[in-house]
Amino acid sequence: MIGAVKRLKLYHFFLVSLVLLALAVLFTRERLERAFIAASIYHAHIITPPSALAGSSRAHRLKESAQLYWDFAEIPMARAKRLQLLDPTLKPLVREMSRREAAGEDMQIPLHTYREIRWRENFTPDLTATRTKIDALQRSLATTEPQRLTVSDQQDADGSWAQGIDVWYLKLYYSVNKLEACREAPPHPLLYMNRISSPSGLCRLVTMNAPFVRNIPRTGAKLAMRFSERA
Repeated sequence: MIGAVKRLKLYHFFLVSLVLLALAVLFTRERLERAFIAASIYHAHIITPPSALAGSSRAHRLKESAQLYWDFAEIPMARAKRLQLLDPTLKPLVREMSRREAAGEDMQIPLHTYREIRWRENFTPDLTATRTKIDALQRSLATTEPQRLTVSDQQDADGSWAQGIDVWYLKLYYSVNKLEACREAPPHPLLYMNRISSPSGLCRLVTMNAPFVRNIPRTGAKLAMRFSERA
């Protein structure tokens, strides 16, 4: 009887130990993954730490450099989490767009919306805005009538050729080829270009995006992409 009790206690001890070990692994896995990514960024020379301040110690410089790589390692990890969270809703919509496009339906506006969604997933932490665009994509695909745009319909009221897109940088990106092909004034004036049509407009963009220059890791956004979203 005493031997059975001892064996039971020993069994409970090992069981509790295994549970605690599993919890420890789960808790540390993310930190280990982040450390691996930080080391990969360092060895790939993707970024370079800023020059050391005069008088700073070697230990301080090493700490600052390690913190920089650690902060940047959070960016791809946060992206992976967003994809895991949002892709189950997005993938069926992509399949529906592919089916309709193969059937000859004009998918220009839904595809524009989808491209902004992917941009937001990859480069911004704003899940609310991303979900709003996914909802917009769902609504645009809810219609059963084929969408066929004429040439004049392709230009949005703000002058861009990017219906379905709200981000200014993407509006510009998807309008460049259309602008180059224009041989006469388009139906709508290029109002979306107003923000960079003057030196003051350019200065305003730089000023508003200054926090992203100083604190890129904590914003969760890549500066080159995020820069043009702010109004």
